[in-house]
Amino acid sequence: MINEKDKANRLVKEFLSYFFTHNLLDITMNLLINEQATTIDFTVKCSEEPADFAEFVQALKLPRQYELEEYFNSLLGAHHGSRHDYTFLGQAIDEAEGKYADSKLFLHIVRYQEKEK
Repeated sequence: MINEKDKANRLVKEFLSYFFTHNLLDITMNLLINEQATTIDFTVKCSEEPADFAEFVQALKLPRQYELEEYFNSLLGAHHGSRHDYTFLGQAIDEAEGKYADSKLFLHIVRYQEKEK
């Protein structure tokens, strides 16, 4: 079983992969890991909103699947083919908000700590 810092590392890599795929390289990130949650905020400069950004954010809003946690952890970071399915990423987090404004993408992610079983 991996710890929350390792899970946060995998999540950040997934988000960076999305940005890099769109050649978005001016990225500011704020990461906070505490006893309640992992919170990640991205601000990404871009001249126009990526065509698939709304679809990406919708995939991130899928309900988290706690019962499949370890399975999803093994899949995070495993990219197959040129089109990436971000539904696994959405099912590994609890909250996602994204918007495009003033030539910037804003993405806010929350993953609550798992309760002891």
